Amino acid sequence: MILRHTMPAAAPLICALLPLLSACQKPAEPTVQEQPLDTSTYLRARVAEARGDIGLAATGYLSTLSSMPNNVDLRRDVFATTLSAGDVENAMRIARTLSAEEAPEALVHVVKSLAELQDSNYATAREHMLRARATAPNLLQFDLYRAYIDLADGVELDNIITRLVELDIPPILEAQRLYHLGRLREQAGYLDNAAELYHAALQAERGALLPTLRLANLYRHQGQEDLALEVLSRFEANNPNSVLTQNIRQQIASGKAPVPFNPTLNDSLSDVSFGFALLMWVQGYPSPAQQLLQLSHWNAPQGYIAQLFLAMLAEEQGFTEQARDIYTNIPQREFTYLAARLRLAELEHNQGHTKQAINALNELIDDGYTQNAVRQVLGDLLYRSGDYHAAIEQFSMLLDDVAEPAIHHAPLYFARGASYERLKNIENASTDLEQALRLQPDNPTVLNYLGYMWADHDKNLDQALELVARALLLRPNDGAIIDSVGWVYFKQGDHTRALKYLERAVELEPTDPVINRHLGDVYQANGRTKEAMRQWRRAWQLNPEDMVERQILKQRLGLIDAARK
Repeated sequence: MILRHTMPAAAPLICALLPLLSACQKPAEPTVQEQPLDTSTYLRARVAEARGDIGLAATGYLSTLSSMPNNVDLRRDVFATTLSAGDVENAMRIARTLSAEEAPEALVHVVKSLAELQDSNYATAREHMLRARATAPNLLQFDLYRAYIDLADGVELDNIITRLVELDIPPILEAQRLYHLGRLREQAGYLDNAAELYHAALQAERGALLPTLRLANLYRHQGQEDLALEVLSRFEANNPNSVLTQNIRQQIASGKAPVPFNPTLNDSLSDVSFGFALLMWVQGYPSPAQQLLQLSHWNAPQGYIAQLFLAMLAEEQGFTEQARDIYTNIPQREFTYLAARLRLAELEHNQGHTKQAINALNELIDDGYTQNAVRQVLGDLLYRSGDYHAAIEQFSMLLDDVAEPAIHHAPLYFARGASYERLKNIENASTDLEQALRLQPDNPTVLNYLGYMWADHDKNLDQALELVARALLLRPNDGAIIDSVGWVYFKQGDHTRALKYLERAVELEPTDPVINRHLGDVYQANGRTKEAMRQWRRAWQLNPEDMVERQILKQRLGLIDAARK
């Protein structure tokens, strides 16, 4: 909501740039209530808002407002919640009732501006956008909104571009400026210049989605499918699990002509709101991000990219049912459909419905969705469900087509190697993990996994120590890595050093049953049997999920004979 969020310490930039958008604004002094507050409805709305049910909260606030129309604080709450819930029409209605003194927030002015544009009142819309800009002169987005309003109102394109070029903005916003300059030039038919600007935007922000999509489609319009594919490949190298570019690849492969680029004013405003939302999100402001994504979708309801990101934002905040509803309702015809289905599978797994998630992914493959990301997610879920043979099959399908391994293949080699390790196929596991390490030599996870695996199977102990020591330099306070160092020393017979590291590991990871068991083993090797038994009992009480680990602990505690280990 606009009034209730405190500022994260990690995001000072946007607070400095945008003091009146949302969280940086101090609440206004309470207004005098002319009527008694409908306490029960209002409190239910507050509870619903705290649970993340913004739709129910908005309904409750609206109901309360009907009996208290002059309460400014309540109107501000209604504006914020209706906008967050996607009820933009009611947000506009309430925004019109708030004066600039009552609600100086920039987003209120933006919504007022969009309301005026419904009736093509360009001058009034521009005035509201200028008021929004006055709250944060260094923030580019209000100038972008204004640029598209001016273009629709007949202002010369060269004048609009000159004004945007001359703006003094922070470096973090440069990629968005270049992207929109390219978009304006493409819309005017200056395709070569537009391509240069999109390339510059991608240099300023490697892996940015919107410039990638526009540049690839621009090349397609020019009949340069090879260049379009190069652009997509660069994006995919930076975003190896993304499927948002796959529909363009499929269109190129099928010879389908690209859709002409002839955006409406609403399309352009939606684009600005979407980029603005992502900026808020990465800076740590989920509430304004949600409101801007709702504006983006409202301006261009025929597109579902804002909906996909609304669902991911809800999932990140723990509002899984809200996320599930959005993912489920994205139509199959949309280019965001596959991304939504993959996120839905991850969500199902995280809620304990792994079999259902795996079945859904297999159905996608049966329907012809054989993109690498689908098999990678399926392989990951199979691994996490304990079906290591099936996981290896999926990862192998992806790796068998790799002619020249690159850095973005490292996670696949690691995942297959880990699957082999779970099956005690140490030779194949070593081959894959060493390949992952060649591709990412400073990856502490790979270094630790390979070193620990070798030590646990009494192989290559000197090399294992070198690997886990390198991992420890990269993550000096990682309890799992410290445990690995201690375990290698234990396997080498250096029980004194092993004890030092394993006691520290248990301090950092007191609830890890394996680390506690390791410490018990070292105590036993040092003749401290009572302490060893205490540590093994603690490890058992921590209820390890791994069956092999449970068997080891049973043997240590005398619950089974060593011969039956």
